Amino acid sequence: MNNLNFISHRITELRLSKNISSRKLSLDLGLSNSYITQIENGKKMPSLENLYRICDYFDITIADFFAPVGTSKFLTDDLRELIHAAKDLTPEQIKAFTEAFKTITKG
Repeated sequence: MNNLNFISHRITELRLSKNISSRKLSLDLGLSNSYITQIENGKKMPSLENLYRICDYFDITIADFFAPVGTSKFLTDDLRELIHAAKDLTPEQIKAFTEAFKTITKG
């Protein structure tokens, strides 16, 4: 499978797994329905910016996007939620969390 086919199948797979129509996806992202349809049909490649927007929409990372659904052994929903929440921490909060985490995992 080439990159274009992988990306088109992956976006379709993510959309269907959330029971979202291509129309709803396009409206929520502020993109035309024909653009989403062309991507899903393998006729167009999304820009990097739009790929990031799609990942944000599905609350996944780019790494998650390129990993087949259900194959991540390490990123459970709880861990993904923790990572997502950590994005808003200050450097001081990250340091404090890291120290607390080290204490918790020692036992």
